[in-house]
Amino acid sequence: MARPFSLVTLVPLITSLTIALMLVSCASSPRPHPSSGKAASDPYGTGRSKGKGHSAPTREEISEIVKKTDPSEGHKQPHPHLGGDQGELSASSSQNQQGSEEGAESRIGESPSPTLPSPTSSAGEQEKPWDLRAWELYQQPISVERKPDLLGEIFEEEFNRGHLSVMEMAQIISARNAALIEMFDYWLLKKLWSQEKYDEASRFAASLLESTNPTIRKTAQFLHEQYYLVREASRQKIGVLLRTKEKADGQILESLKTAFGVGSNTQSPFELIVEEEPDQFEDLRKAFERLVRRHHVIVIFGGTRNKTRPYLAQLSQYFKTPFIYLGQKSQVTAESPYFYHYSLTLESQIRTLAAHAYKRGLRRLAIIFPNDGYGVDAANLMWDEWLALGGKVVAAQTYHPEENDFQELAAILSNKHDLAPRMAEFRKRQREKLQQFPHLRRRILSQTPVELLPAQYDFDFIFIPDLSRTSIKVLSSLAYYGIRHIPVYGTRLWMASDTFKLAGSLWAPHLIFSDSAYVLLPVLPSPHPFVQDFRHRTGRYPDVLEVNAFEVGLLIKEILVQKAPANRGELKQILEDQFAIQGVLGQKLYFDEYREMENPIVLFQFNSKGALHIVP
Repeated sequence: MARPFSLVTLVPLITSLTIALMLVSCASSPRPHPSSGKAASDPYGTGRSKGKGHSAPTREEISEIVKKTDPSEGHKQPHPHLGGDQGELSASSSQNQQGSEEGAESRIGESPSPTLPSPTSSAGEQEKPWDLRAWELYQQPISVERKPDLLGEIFEEEFNRGHLSVMEMAQIISARNAALIEMFDYWLLKKLWSQEKYDEASRFAASLLESTNPTIRKTAQFLHEQYYLVREASRQKIGVLLRTKEKADGQILESLKTAFGVGSNTQSPFELIVEEEPDQFEDLRKAFERLVRRHHVIVIFGGTRNKTRPYLAQLSQYFKTPFIYLGQKSQVTAESPYFYHYSLTLESQIRTLAAHAYKRGLRRLAIIFPNDGYGVDAANLMWDEWLALGGKVVAAQTYHPEENDFQELAAILSNKHDLAPRMAEFRKRQREKLQQFPHLRRRILSQTPVELLPAQYDFDFIFIPDLSRTSIKVLSSLAYYGIRHIPVYGTRLWMASDTFKLAGSLWAPHLIFSDSAYVLLPVLPSPHPFVQDFRHRTGRYPDVLEVNAFEVGLLIKEILVQKAPANRGELKQILEDQFAIQGVLGQKLYFDEYREMENPIVLFQFNSKGALHIVP
């Protein structure tokens, strides 16, 4: 299909007003309905439509329009500022953001075209003017699918140099050849979209919907549809993606209902739309899509399982929908710019443990961990955190998760795995013992080198990220090999009723472990109304996951009530502005710059009678 004749006749107007688009808000002109079939064909906001019956504007008309929208036009700047408000382009972060956006499309399987190496890398080619290189590339016998992205690399290179404004680049392109204008518009479309300037980008997408180039047309159609996914949402509709038939997920759902007032005696303006979380990606995509397209939810809660987390990250980015991830996996927000995380993470526990140990003056660490997902993650996190604080990891030993015999591990850590070099020391100690305690001769002679020789180790404390039952078995073997009376740190896995009994008087006073401050709810003098109501309804205190779900639900509810975001993009911005509420324990709750919300952590230790007390 040939491009409409009026596109060429309007080239002077289109090219001259590119920068005006960056300065004029899209809200000032009505947007097309997504179901209308054809979109608005005036992306530059000139008020003129492409097609027959509209004559090209004169130079005087163009000058007057530009003056109204850009008073600085005509004053050339050596390095024009292209960042800031009002829809202007920023060169600083466009490449990274664009790569992230394109990566999301390719993961979903709808990326229009891969990025290809630039053919303009030779020294001789770089000396040519950028517009000449672009025109020569355009004339080369390269497939039409590849040309838009290859030309975009030339435009991006020149733009990043900062010598020309977008308007000046458009004028040069227009003077070189009008056929390049569409390629230039395509580059601007991707650049604006990558910087989340969706209103401005939508105009370019609408103007390129009927391009004859398949790469440009597919990208324009994709981003035109995505625009409405970003902009259209109901702040009364909340999405939930959980396995509600499972006890833990069902409890989370009840906490979310309490936060939004759904199902209570009072009438709630909010509606929780629940989808069961499937295992397979295709089913998960359909469930996610129903929440976004059919129900127009403004946010989605879920993600308690690590198995589906990567899929949820892809889908949240693809559909541009904030997703509140409630699983306990650490460091997940880097997987999607739309991921927000609030849970009792392993990372926050270990950070608290390491800080406490370092404050005590401990410097040399031994890590003993099971060779499973939890153990390896915990060991790596503690290793990194300890080194960052300035400490040293002097020993690290792993074991099979089903292991019950830790004699060899203890022998290695105590330097008793090879006793041949220490036999002279053993005989000397044996003689000294016989001289000191002659009446215990039989007992002394029956002692093995393992029992009589002292342990040789250079660590100040031990970290064991495992269940208390297994951890105590490890410590019992260490005691037999002579390692006793040193601090041992662990995670909330030690918060069990039999931990003190298993540890006994030998190890219990030396155990220090982390857990959420919410385990203290039963002893608080003035509990939060949520805790009172929960106990009245269920006869028990809420657990950590239930409190977390209530708090983050309450945070989103207060944003929707107080700030009234019109769409998902505005909600995302408010979250990134660190909107805060007061938590159940009176703490300030908000998502930080990493889109994480810290769960309050406390450290516990046993007293001589087995009672837990908080470690200061």
